[in-house]
Amino acid sequence: MTYGMNLSTAAARLESHIRGWRADGMQVSDALWAADAAVLEVRIASPSWQIPLTVIQLYESGHARALFLSPTDPIEERHRIPSLDAWNTLLTETVTRAARVRHKLIPFAGMAAARLHGGVTTSGMEVVMTDGTRHKLLWATLDPARRLLRERLLPLLGARLSH
Repeated sequence: MTYGMNLSTAAARLESHIRGWRADGMQVSDALWAADAAVLEVRIASPSWQIPLTVIQLYESGHARALFLSPTDPIEERHRIPSLDAWNTLLTETVTRAARVRHKLIPFAGMAAARLHGGVTTSGMEVVMTDGTRHKLLWATLDPARRLLRERLLPLLGARLSH
């Protein structure tokens, strides 16, 4: 449906999720309403997640946003929600995804060596830290990350970067 998502019914479905999430030890807000009652929102956090807060918003228009908020790299996903079943699915999948989101901070000063590589479908970077820890990062080859990292890291790492 394009307009007329029944937010009251969506809120009732959200309440059943909230009870389950709280029983699982998550910190969950009550269902939050915008002043004009055109947006329904819930805020979720868990001590086991690497991101401090996840926000899910449903708009009366049938659009939704999932926000994975962190100090370093917030992620926003927009969704089209054609039905209440799709709303249920979004709630479940967003919490599952929040538990898997990882933000990896790798300090330049701690890099002993780094290698950028490109492939047919994925490219990546392997980093060896001065303490021997290894990190591997992957992304789609079409993403400009390899070029951007090479441009930014070469002046900082010099001969420690192979590409």
